[in-house]
Amino acid sequence: MLRRPTDWALGFAYAVAWAIAGWLWTGPLNDLDYFFLPAVRIALSGHPFMVYAVRFRTVLAIDNGPLGLLPLTAVAALVARLGWLDDERLRRMVILAAFSIFSLLMAREAVSAIDRLRGTSLGGLARVLAYGVFVASPTLWLSVLGYGHVEQPMTLWLVLLGVRSLAGKRPLAAGISFGLAMLTRTVATLPLISLGLLLLARHRWRAAGWLAAGAAFIVMLGLLPFLLVDPADTIYSLVTHR
Repeated sequence: MLRRPTDWALGFAYAVAWAIAGWLWTGPLNDLDYFFLPAVRIALSGHPFMVYAVRFRTVLAIDNGPLGLLPLTAVAALVARLGWLDDERLRRMVILAAFSIFSLLMAREAVSAIDRLRGTSLGGLARVLAYGVFVASPTLWLSVLGYGHVEQPMTLWLVLLGVRSLAGKRPLAAGISFGLAMLTRTVATLPLISLGLLLLARHRWRAAGWLAAGAAFIVMLGLLPFLLVDPADTIYSLVTHR
């Protein structure tokens, strides 16, 4: 993704932009504060498989997979060590800066998809502008900054990675990527179903089977510890609550 000093400088500047936005943001509390950070606090207290016990107003629960909480917990551990975990602005500053890497990864996959469709790679200013379309998207910033869904760029990156793997005739790798995306946000199931139906329509039975098997295995593997330790809360959050 970042091969030259200019690329590193742009990536660093992008992370700084997110940090500044997190520091300056004065909007209301969002899902990051109401759901994800309470879950992270549970994980940091030594109970990583009890994160689905989080409730907002006694009813609302986390309805996404646990993968997005993994990097968030690592970042929160650093923030806690700095003594900033209880400071809303400082913790948001660090979290958004750290998670900006997933927006860059998402943009990289999106621009690579454009290159594949064009048959040649974008270069120079055109490539920078193409990246800008994705990393500066108002929808992206509203979702992450306004609603606190820091995991969404991670989901999009994994979905696009899965599409690239499938285009490269690696259906099992695509299934693994989609499984990881589903463990980040369950809405990733929708493009998986669409691609599966497309493969079936083209009579690519084996590819469809590997795609589904890879995704199912990863999802089951990721959710199994939570189902074993706290089945009631996990099922409520991911199934019943919906």
